[in-house]
Amino acid sequence: MNGPLRSSPADWLAALRRQFPHHGIVCDPRGVWHAVRCVNKWTTVVHAHTPHELRDKLLSVMGGHR
Repeated sequence: MNGPLRSSPADWLAALRRQFPHHGIVCDPRGVWHAVRCVNKWTTVVHAHTPHELRDKLLSVMGGHR
């Protein structure tokens, strides 16, 4: 039997970009995840150490919905 499937950083990046299409999302070489969004000249930047943490922070910033 195979173990549980593990998602690669590219898989997480694609999933986060689909879930938050209005954010610029990247993972830097140090493994830190960043999301940026500009609305009416206001820029919001979110940093996280894991893709799970980034998703949770983005949901909380956006009030739990897109």
